[in-house]
Amino acid sequence: MKSSLLVTAALVAVSVAGGVHAQERLALAEREPASLEGIWSVVSMKDGGKTLPDTVKSLRFVFSGKKLIMRMPERVIAETEFTIDPEKSPATIRMTYSGRPTLGIFRIEDDRLTICLSASKNQPPTDFTSEPDSYNQVLIVLRRGDVGPVGNHLYVAGLEGNSLRKLAPLEKEMQDLSTGSPDWSPDGSKIAFDAWRLSRKETYRDANVYLVNADGTGLKHIAVGAMPSWSHDGKRLTFCQYDPNRGVWVMNADGSNPKLIDPDGWGSDWSPTSNEIMYTTYGNGAEICVADPDTGKRRTILSGGKYNIVYWNPGWSADGKHVCFLGRRPDETLEIASVSTEGENKDFRVLMTFSAQSRYKAPVQCLSWDGDAGHILAAMQGPDYKNKLVYLLDPTGKAQPERVSGLDPNQNYLAAAWAPDGKRLVVVRQEE
Repeated sequence: MKSSLLVTAALVAVSVAGGVHAQERLALAEREPASLEGIWSVVSMKDGGKTLPDTVKSLRFVFSGKKLIMRMPERVIAETEFTIDPEKSPATIRMTYSGRPTLGIFRIEDDRLTICLSASKNQPPTDFTSEPDSYNQVLIVLRRGDVGPVGNHLYVAGLEGNSLRKLAPLEKEMQDLSTGSPDWSPDGSKIAFDAWRLSRKETYRDANVYLVNADGTGLKHIAVGAMPSWSHDGKRLTFCQYDPNRGVWVMNADGSNPKLIDPDGWGSDWSPTSNEIMYTTYGNGAEICVADPDTGKRRTILSGGKYNIVYWNPGWSADGKHVCFLGRRPDETLEIASVSTEGENKDFRVLMTFSAQSRYKAPVQCLSWDGDAGHILAAMQGPDYKNKLVYLLDPTGKAQPERVSGLDPNQNYLAAAWAPDGKRLVVVRQEE
């Protein structure tokens, strides 16, 4: 199934949560919109008559006000709005995703929501089935609520992935934190990360920055924001905030003295060797720049045009001479690439390309370079495994990825970061 169609299906599912096909429920929704808010979990999904793998059960659809959000544990897939006609039988819904309209029908029975989406731009389905050669393309069944936790939690592992142990024995009231974007302090004593609370119906936009000691003690909230990265001297952090204070920020390591660096920047990461921060801005596509947060001096190292999107959580090489990142080309192809911090004319290379024909798929937007610049850590789906695992990538792009052994291949790993000593990893593992 095409990814855009899957996204549309998910968002349609959320919209139905707010559009019950009884007139009385519609009136109730207008009077009490909060009663419609919440999370819907995928029970099953079919595309062209074929049942999709159980991994789709990780999808959550969040209905909040007029906004519809589809999210996986590691990221939000999309946000949009919708239109419905509950007076038709069956009730219909129309979604537009990436400029493409999708028509569907829906029904709600107790806590179950069923949606059928059409492969036709002009004709909605007539019944709730999914057949190979018909307009009834995608059939989704959902259940109200967050059925089974899909939070992500931090673990520390040895270099080969052995001795895996949970990082933070979080206090009882914090056990529902979903975590991401881990980053080690330069001395290896602390880990900064972002997190949000699933029990409060929070999403990535509600993220906060936390610190925890490497032994799992001393959990501390320090700021509202996401994607923290330590300065080379361990005294400050750069991070990003969503609206209304969107942009790249810096602050002291205890959360004091926050300062906005660039309201148009995103996905910042501090150099391990200097007082420079790299981040992405958008004009003619995605541009990567490097800036000094104190002097304001800035230079562009990757010009716009190559990528429509450069994803967050890039990685610096240990010598501070290169940056690796995940980017999306105008033709929707994903690439892991590296660029010299002196500019793309000095050195730019594509390390991996991801397409429908690729042996490796679904890379996660979090990269980390090890201490001796020998390997890049990336979480992605390999050719012999159904889950996302952690791989070592060759920074020259010549060698094949090597899976980090010792990590349970039956689990999903959504991010990984090297400790400064090169002997430990912190990983984000999906909890089912």
